[in-house]
Amino acid sequence: MAQFRRNQRACKSKGTPTRKIKGGRKKYKGHKTSRGLKQDMRLKSQEKHEKDYRKSKRK
Repeated sequence: MAQFRRNQRACKSKGTPTRKIKGGRKKYKGHKTSRGLKQDMRLKSQEKHEKDYRKSKRK
């Protein structure tokens, strides 16, 4: 079974079933791929930067 799971992850067409959610980014169903985690991290850091920028402008 582990062999099959590894193949699934390697193959794009048979990979995790993704479901589109609002905001245009895909929500990863099933196992979290590193790509999904990276995307989430990137979005979080982006939001943080924007908040900092707004604060600094207000001063």
